[in-house]
Amino acid sequence: MITLSHLVASGKLYQMASREADLHKERRPPLSDVPDVEIHRPLLIVPGWTTAPEKFEHLVARLTAAGRNGGRAYFLREGQAYEDKECTRPVAQVPADARVFQLVLRDRRDAPEASGPQVASALEAVALATGTERADALAYSMGGLGTRVYLDGGGARVGRLMLLGTGNQGTRFADLSRRVIERDIGWAMSMAGLKGADLPAMQWLALDSLHLRDLNSRWDQQRAHTEQALVVGSDGYLTPSGGWWPIRGGDGLVAAGNLKVGDNPVEVVHGRGYTVHGNLPNDSEVYRKMVGFFGWTPVPGDPSPLPHRVIVEPPHCPLE
Repeated sequence: MITLSHLVASGKLYQMASREADLHKERRPPLSDVPDVEIHRPLLIVPGWTTAPEKFEHLVARLTAAGRNGGRAYFLREGQAYEDKECTRPVAQVPADARVFQLVLRDRRDAPEASGPQVASALEAVALATGTERADALAYSMGGLGTRVYLDGGGARVGRLMLLGTGNQGTRFADLSRRVIERDIGWAMSMAGLKGADLPAMQWLALDSLHLRDLNSRWDQQRAHTEQALVVGSDGYLTPSGGWWPIRGGDGLVAAGNLKVGDNPVEVVHGRGYTVHGNLPNDSEVYRKMVGFFGWTPVPGDPSPLPHRVIVEPPHCPLE
């Protein structure tokens, strides 16, 4: 019963944070106050658990505004490039000036051991298309763990790696969700947007995860396969957590204290608005951190106008 009440409370907290973010979008469109940039090395965006490609539409629009950086994103699935996010229109040859790529997973519910090889095939496709040995990676939420699995296997195609909203020390939501799935509590699974197929992913992200403990024990080796790594998250929302105090600052799903891995630098964005987990890619301060970390060059003058599209978060509590 404690598990169920905690899961309900977790969902309510996240719904409140998401509604606030939606209102924030109406007042100020995402990334409307940040500069266009020139990207000097390809960027691969790695999605998290259940993350739809639309999650990054505002970010991609800013990165490719005014035809810059290839003028569009290319979607990569199982090593093949596509024009569309549904992956129905394959691209015979990606232009050499393409700079923005999005990984589309075979199954959005894939756990890291399944997404890691897909990161590998995407990076190989980027290298083949652009002639660059390495691509930078923006790995969002559980996508950070899939990217780390790739690095853990010796992958060396990542230049700079930003782990955005990645629960490297696990999450309370995943811990509770794992128990609900294992007990097959149908109404609770429905409320949280969970399916039986989510069990491997929730086992990975649980607070006492043996998978995470094992992966974290080799962080230094994983980081050594990159040029540099940075962990970014937020602390502006009440977030379920483990330990003696069950609610701490975080992004609504990942507590700020659970972002850390080894001695790697962690940069935490404060405040509210777009800093809720599902909107971290839309946050202007996060974008500015990307510009500095990846070494993008800001374009002088006013930013290009972006199309205003409100992407409504799901009504449940998915840990993307």
